[in-house]
Amino acid sequence: MAEDNKTVKDIRACLGSVAPTPIEIKEIREKMIGKKFNQLDFNQLGQIVEDKISPIDDIRGTREYRKDVAKEIMINALEEIDSAGRERDY
Repeated sequence: MAEDNKTVKDIRACLGSVAPTPIEIKEIREKMIGKKFNQLDFNQLGQIVEDKISPIDDIRGTREYRKDVAKEIMINALEEIDSAGRERDY
């Protein structure tokens, strides 16, 4: 976060086990940097994650399951950051 503790200064969204090698989803960075955290669309960012990964089916889970979980992890992480930021503002 920037010095105002509300604007996204830098971000990296990196995931493993969702492609042949760990990946960084640069579109997340582009969508978030310079924006106020409360202006972000968490669902849209989660959808970007789901769209950009290419997991495989295996005995631990299907491709669709992994895509859904990655999306939900992204949304939940953003919600936790948002909640922690709001608690500090009180």
